[in-house]
Amino acid sequence: MPRKSQRSIEIETQPPAVVPYLFRGAALATLIAYQRRAMGFTVEQSDRAFYGDQARLPNAPNLLGLGANKIAERVFGQEISGIDVLMRHTLFGFYGRFLPDTTRESWAKDLFDFRGRALASYIDITSGPLSSLGELRKCTECISQDHEDGRLAAWRVLHQLPFLNHCAEHSSTLISHCAACKQPYERGSDYRLPSDGCRYCNSVTVQSQKVESRPGALSLGNLCARIFNGFAGHLEPTQWGRCVAATVSKLEGLDESVRAIEGHLRRTWRVRSISDLSAVLGRKLPRDFVRLELQLEGSPRVVLPRLLTYSAIESLVPEISNDGPPEIPQRLAIRRNVNGEAERLAEMANAHAIARGVIDRLISGDSQAAVIKREAISRRRLQQFIKLLPIDLGEYLAAQQRAGRTARQAQNQTTISKRERLRGERRQTLLDALAVNPGLRRIDAAGLMPTEYRWLTGNDSIWLDSVLPTEKAFKPRRFRSDIERKKAYRADVLKLLKARPTIGRNEAVLSLPKAMAWLRFNDRVWFDKNVPVRAHQRISTSWYKSEKPLVLPAAILKRRYADDDERTRAAKKFVSQVKTLNPHLLRSEICRVCSSAIVWLRAREPAWLKANLPPRADPSLVKKRPRGPSIKP
Repeated sequence: MPRKSQRSIEIETQPPAVVPYLFRGAALATLIAYQRRAMGFTVEQSDRAFYGDQARLPNAPNLLGLGANKIAERVFGQEISGIDVLMRHTLFGFYGRFLPDTTRESWAKDLFDFRGRALASYIDITSGPLSSLGELRKCTECISQDHEDGRLAAWRVLHQLPFLNHCAEHSSTLISHCAACKQPYERGSDYRLPSDGCRYCNSVTVQSQKVESRPGALSLGNLCARIFNGFAGHLEPTQWGRCVAATVSKLEGLDESVRAIEGHLRRTWRVRSISDLSAVLGRKLPRDFVRLELQLEGSPRVVLPRLLTYSAIESLVPEISNDGPPEIPQRLAIRRNVNGEAERLAEMANAHAIARGVIDRLISGDSQAAVIKREAISRRRLQQFIKLLPIDLGEYLAAQQRAGRTARQAQNQTTISKRERLRGERRQTLLDALAVNPGLRRIDAAGLMPTEYRWLTGNDSIWLDSVLPTEKAFKPRRFRSDIERKKAYRADVLKLLKARPTIGRNEAVLSLPKAMAWLRFNDRVWFDKNVPVRAHQRISTSWYKSEKPLVLPAAILKRRYADDDERTRAAKKFVSQVKTLNPHLLRSEICRVCSSAIVWLRAREPAWLKANLPPRADPSLVKKRPRGPSIKP
């Protein structure tokens, strides 16, 4: 008998056993790469585990999050929603903030439904994410920081922006090719982590260097990071018009504003003209893009001109660029030499309706999280107030905070040692992983977080045993006979069914694979009786147009009937329940709802069917339809 090739057999994949904790900004390519390595999957199996249908796979490396709702359902177990996946781990979280709410929702729906062709109607694909799709870029210092923090090295979403060539956090050049063989590290379809070596020469050495000190490039990277985290609300369509109007009024006219913004861009990017800016960025820009943006005539599909214009506005008119309430805050006229620094800070806080207790806690050395927790103030409002402070007041507040923390540490006799700090961090990392993966095992924790797991094993073994006990129950058991094996497996299955009454057969097989497989072939009668298959509700009610609701009985367990009489009784019960719950239904409608049961009863019990389901329903329940005037030809 010829053997079938593996490609001709449909491979059923299981959901991921371990889902790594992805921080905000980690790309979905990291999750797929980790999934392939942890489960030992091929590329096709990884695609099926994430998307379920190979005919609807997105273009690698899925930077825009096609099928995000499927990923949230299959991988994250609905811990986070599909829109959270888009906003946290894809470029949609960056580009979507430049679009109106209705357009952003329409784009998200297209991404959920795997309609990737509609991207050109939302963003400009010549300068958007599709222009650099195919080779992922990474920062070596970000990878080193991930290893030091003991978390999974991840591809960053912001590193894939086509107009950024450096890391906004470390100012390091982003690399995408091996320094030895000049081949790409990840083409988007290889599913490799950024910490892996080259797939061609297996080289792990990289050449990373700092970018040239160009203030424009650094400010653009920081601005993109703030936009992705939701801290630059003035770039949204609902506030961009007010920001432009306030800028023009502050800089005394449109022409003066255009000259000021273009001059600022030339100085920060160190170019002679705005035309030279296109060569520096590698993206073609219109010569008059600043005037178009200030006249609100720029296309929202092209985000780079708005980014550059806003970066100049932020430096020229800082009080307008900060996020705040719908009304644009007016600049406060505070004289520098009238009062001291503390009085000026208190006066500015009073003008912004900030309580004096907030300022006192900040000066005493409390962190922003502690101030937010103990005072009636939101995080956004506190950060907005700190951004509005002039440079001298900001430096004064920072110096007072440092002095307050130093004095508090001197007064505190029980300072936290480095070991205690590491213990708290390592414990919290493991607890975060357990929150995402309730069934986390020790072997999975060792592969997911090797640094933390090794440290806790040697320095905090008692706490580790209490939170993550040893896997004695997972060791293979030896049975002296088949009777003993049958009793043990039956007890395991009944314990699982008692703990999870609504579990189906497929889920039980995933939980107890050995016990379910043995009982299926050696104790089939007991297996079919106690572990039934949950029947999916296949009744379609799209045809039902009545004003009264259609109430269906609870789903019946699909099972093997012992004989025809048992099936007949089940069919009668189902028809009777539908008729009792819906007394307003006609005979034709009941026959449509209970089609399979009616077909069986017509052959087995026609007399019962005629007595309990008469050919015509009660005339009082039938609505008389008005007849229209007859039209003669």
